[in-house]
Amino acid sequence: MNKQHARPSRWWLIQLVASVLVLGLFIRSVEPEQLRSLPSRVHLLPLLGALLVKGLALLLHDIRLWYILPQPRPPLIDILRVGLVSGVVNLVSPGRAGDVLNVALLRTRCGIPLGTATATMGLVGVLEAAAFGTLLLAGLTFGAANWEQLIGAEAHDQAFELVGLGTGLGLLGLTAVAIIGRRLAAREPESKPDQPGAIQVLQDAFTQTGAALASPQKIVFHVTLAYTQVLGMVFSFAVALPAVGVSVPTPFIAAAMIMGLSAVASVVLPPGYGAGPAAAALTVLHPLGVQEAEVLAYAGAWWVLSQLPALVLGLPSMWSLGVRWSDTETSGDNGD
Repeated sequence: MNKQHARPSRWWLIQLVASVLVLGLFIRSVEPEQLRSLPSRVHLLPLLGALLVKGLALLLHDIRLWYILPQPRPPLIDILRVGLVSGVVNLVSPGRAGDVLNVALLRTRCGIPLGTATATMGLVGVLEAAAFGTLLLAGLTFGAANWEQLIGAEAHDQAFELVGLGTGLGLLGLTAVAIIGRRLAAREPESKPDQPGAIQVLQDAFTQTGAALASPQKIVFHVTLAYTQVLGMVFSFAVALPAVGVSVPTPFIAAAMIMGLSAVASVVLPPGYGAGPAAAALTVLHPLGVQEAEVLAYAGAWWVLSQLPALVLGLPSMWSLGVRWSDTETSGDNGD
C-alpha cells in the first residue's frame, strides 16, 4: 500500500519541478520592465465577464451529462456536485484523471451502473470534442487567407488535416458504437446479473450510447448543448486576449487553438501547474507577432479563467460529498 502511494507522490513532484522550470525559463525571457508593466495591461471588467461565462460552461457540462443519463435520473444537484469534484481533480492530475473519478462517484454516490456511467462520460466527451473540432475547422476554412499569411500555407494545411482527421474518426467511432448499441438493446435480456462482468459492462456502455442517440430529436438536442458549452468556453478565453492587451486578427480561433494544445499538454502536465497552457499560448501567439510579455500576460489570465471557476464551484462540492484527496488517488483502482 505504501509503495502504491509513493509512486504518485514522486510523479507529482517531477511534474511540479518540470512545470516550474518551464515557467521560470519563460519568465526569464521577458524584460524586467515589461514584467512590471503587466498589471497595467489588465482590464478587470471583461475578465469578470469571462469568468462568469466559464463558470456557466462548467455547469452546462454536467447538465449535459444529467440529460444523457437514462430515466429515472438521480437529482441534478448530485450530478453537478460529482462533476465539479472531478473538475478540481483534473486541474492537478494529468491525463483527465478526474473523469475516472467521475465515473467512480457516479457509481458509488448516485447508484449508476458502471457501464452506464462510462458510456455517459464518454458520450459527453466525444460530443464536446466533435463540436470543438468542427468549430475549429470552420475557423480554419473561413479564415484561411489570414492564417496562411500568418503561419504559412503548409502549416495551415497540416492543422486543417489533423483537426479534420481527428474529428472525422471520432464521429465515425461514435456512430458505430450507437448502431451496435441499438442492436444490442433489441435483444437485451430482461434481467441482468447483480455483479456484471467486463462483457456486461461493455454491453451496457454500448446500449446506453445507442439509447442516448436513438432519435434525430435527441441527437440535435445533445449536439446543441455541446456546441453551446464549447462556444462559451472558447468565448471566455477569447475575451481574455483583448482584456490583457493582446491583439490578434482572429481571437476566437487563436483561443480555440490554444485550448486544443493545452488539452494535449494536460496528458503529461496538469493544467493547474500552468506550464502546459503557457507553452500552448506561446506556440500559437508568438507566430502571430505577439511578444513574450503579452503571451505571459495572457497565460496568467488563462490560468485564472481555467482554475478559479473550477475551484470556487468544486471545493464546496468536494466538502459536501465528503470526498478526500486520498479518495481521488485510488478512484481509478477501485470503483467502490
